[in-house]
Amino acid sequence: MNARIFTVVMAIAIFTCPAWAAGKVEPGYYVAPNGKAAAAGTYEDPWDIVSALAGQQKAVQPGDTIWIRGGVYAQKAGASGERPQFTIKLAGTEQKPIVVRTAAGERAIIDGITSVAKGTDYLTLQDLEWCPTPGAKAVYETNQSGSWPGGLSPTGGDLRIDSGKGCKYVNLYIHDNPSGGSGFWVGATDSEMYGCIIVNNGWKGPDRHHGHAVYTQNNEGLKKITNCVLSTRNGDGQYTIHAYTEGGFLKNFDIEENICYAKGTFLVGGAKVAEHIKVRKNYLYNMPMQIKNGADCAIEDNVLLKSPLLVRKYQQATVNGNLIVGGEFKPELVEKLEGKNKTEAPAEPMVILQPNKFDTGRANLAIFNFPKAASVDVKLAGFLKKGDAYRLMNPEDLFGKPIFTGKVAGEKLTVPMKGDDFAVFIVFKGDEKTIPPMPATMPK
Repeated sequence: MNARIFTVVMAIAIFTCPAWAAGKVEPGYYVAPNGKAAAAGTYEDPWDIVSALAGQQKAVQPGDTIWIRGGVYAQKAGASGERPQFTIKLAGTEQKPIVVRTAAGERAIIDGITSVAKGTDYLTLQDLEWCPTPGAKAVYETNQSGSWPGGLSPTGGDLRIDSGKGCKYVNLYIHDNPSGGSGFWVGATDSEMYGCIIVNNGWKGPDRHHGHAVYTQNNEGLKKITNCVLSTRNGDGQYTIHAYTEGGFLKNFDIEENICYAKGTFLVGGAKVAEHIKVRKNYLYNMPMQIKNGADCAIEDNVLLKSPLLVRKYQQATVNGNLIVGGEFKPELVEKLEGKNKTEAPAEPMVILQPNKFDTGRANLAIFNFPKAASVDVKLAGFLKKGDAYRLMNPEDLFGKPIFTGKVAGEKLTVPMKGDDFAVFIVFKGDEKTIPPMPATMPK
């Protein structure tokens, strides 16, 4: 494979902390690893995470913010070894959502399956991390087949969005779990997953590889999956986008501006007829995009490198403006097909910079190095200015050792490529001193 899939893979996303300094007490309520349900919920006297997320703290009202202090939030496994679960049940209003987010400059890790339950509405969940406890030995292989096997380690857990109207899941980091990344299910209506990095999840069974980045279905309202960076642990049998059903619903999807790389098929389609499907401005490297069995779809302005595009069994399909290099476009059983696509590689590298609407200091960036240049210039478009420190991170190791660090010398950043044809980075504003500390050094 002629791409740096890290040790060095790239897709630049720019992270900055919120506009207040770490440790500054902001309005709202606080949760900490040593918090208590009977506490006041203040910075000095924080709540526990279980009671706060489950809506047991009646002081929380629409429009409030719950800050999650740094540390690892894990419960003990059950007597039979099953993974522990956290439940989220918080209801804001359309005008005043409840916000749950990590405190600035800190790192809050949730180790355990987490379910957004019925009774949740208008919630914004932001900046949190789901992964096994650092240093814990996770088990990623089992001798049991199927989607719900035993034999996997009790550490780690996925985010299961089972319910909730008008919710937003923003800039979450879900990685290295023995289960999948996130389930975004039919009970979640008019909701959006935005800016999430979901990588390296899943397990191996005797039948196949399991566990997807995003597994999703929808019926009522519009479901959005946008500006996410997605990959899987093993690829074969796994999916980055898995909008699929055998007996449920696949209606009303906007899937836009996601970067999907290296491992995991991009699939929209199942046994039931899909309706009102929009797949636009997604950027794929080394994986197929498959759009199957539907009434109407718009597949537009995507960039696919070494990634074939299949549109199969559709009544009406607009497939237009896509760039497909190193993989064919194959329509099958499409009754009405409109649009025109390109297959010739551009002479110059293609750089895609995506501003983040929830954080003005953050953006995603994908680099398609069609000519296999030694380096590629990235115009900063106002995200970083001359003199700013920056660090480029592996999306599979956001808080580890930077791939590159430096200071901006002008209006562009030169990214070494060494002739690789694709790259995906996470870029933070600030030097290594601004990396949130490992949980062992976080406040308790």
